[in-house]
Amino acid sequence: MHKLVIFMVFSVFFLGGCAEKKKAGMKTPPTPTTKTARTKSALEMKCDSAPTPREKAICLSAQARELEGLARKADGEARKSEPKSVAIERKKLEATEKRQARSEKAFRDAIIRSGVTGCPEVWVSPSAVRPAYGFVNARYAIVNGNPVPIEIREDATGQVVVRGLCPGKSMTLTKVMPVWQDGTQFQVSYTATGTISGRPAIAHSPTTMLSVYQAQYQATTLVQWDIRLQLLQ
Repeated sequence: MHKLVIFMVFSVFFLGGCAEKKKAGMKTPPTPTTKTARTKSALEMKCDSAPTPREKAICLSAQARELEGLARKADGEARKSEPKSVAIERKKLEATEKRQARSEKAFRDAIIRSGVTGCPEVWVSPSAVRPAYGFVNARYAIVNGNPVPIEIREDATGQVVVRGLCPGKSMTLTKVMPVWQDGTQFQVSYTATGTISGRPAIAHSPTTMLSVYQAQYQATTLVQWDIRLQLLQ
């Protein structure tokens, strides 16, 4: 009986000690973040020893590409283990972000196409500066000749196409004749509004009549509009 007890005590201590030694000898597998950090450190050391600035620039560019690839790989591995509900929400969020990015790019491109500069607060609707691509169109060269910012609406639709055009700034709006237009003519005009000394003011653009027959000789009609607001009575 005493021998059995001694044997059991010895077994517990022996197996426990082996387990502790095995646990102490185990190495923690490197996480993607740890691996990326080690790779970055090694690449930085390699780039620092580049013989010329040109070679260092090439090395740093290669480093950026490699680190980007490691980050994508780590992100992909993390996504494989995430719950289905999280994956669904992630896809929804990414789709929303892509739509928002496309919308912001469209507005930035609209400002560039309008030609306005030095007016950081201006907003231009993409529909007001669409390329004509040879279709019949009216092109309005606009100058804000007022001491206040103005807003411009398209009369045909009632939609705001410009907000916050700064005093003294110029831009170009392009209205393409709709291909679904009934009849042979289409009228284009705009209305500008602003506030002078706390009072509302307004100005109307020249009206342009576009015709489908213009495509045969002159697709674009150029209109100059120097906006001078008039106080409303």
